[in-house]
Amino acid sequence: MSRPAVVLIQKPHSPYRQMLEDTLDQEYGAGGWHSFASVQGSLAPGTPLVALWDLHEFPSGEVRALAEVLAPQEVGVVLVCGRVDRMVRQALRGTRALALVAEPQEPQEVAAALEVAAAIHQRLGELAVQRQELQQELADRQEIDNAKRVLMQTRGFSEAEAMRSLQRHSRNTNRKLAEVARQVLKAHQVFNGNGEDR
Repeated sequence: MSRPAVVLIQKPHSPYRQMLEDTLDQEYGAGGWHSFASVQGSLAPGTPLVALWDLHEFPSGEVRALAEVLAPQEVGVVLVCGRVDRMVRQALRGTRALALVAEPQEPQEVAAALEVAAAIHQRLGELAVQRQELQQELADRQEIDNAKRVLMQTRGFSEAEAMRSLQRHSRNTNRKLAEVARQVLKAHQVFNGNGEDR
């Protein structure tokens, strides 16, 4: 998985502005991060993204709205705030933030939170990919089992014979076993319908 893009969400008069920008410059280079507003419309869905969100001067309604934008995007969020209050807790819940830095005094605090959040975000992305692969494998296995049942019912094959038949066709046509199974199921459905014509 590629390294996530890093964005800063911040109001112009935040007391943490310079510290956060300096930290991002030091960690990612001057061109290695962007303001969220400058990239919001140009990010492709699924782009790995870590957002450093300075909550200073954000009104509650704007926090809710922005949290709704960030949460579905699977963004790794690091929140920075002066003190933890109701609005900060709302932002934590709404974004499922990976880290919170309250009253940062040193750039290293923010840098460490970003590093941890980026690592967690990357690992979560890898797990999501693995989950998709496992779900696909499970779906493929179900289709293969269904195709075996069709061959057993229509051709009188044993389970082992049905499997060998699918494997042989897979080899002969240079197609994946699941693809052959889908073809068998589709053909069976075309010729047998849903039982309405029997």
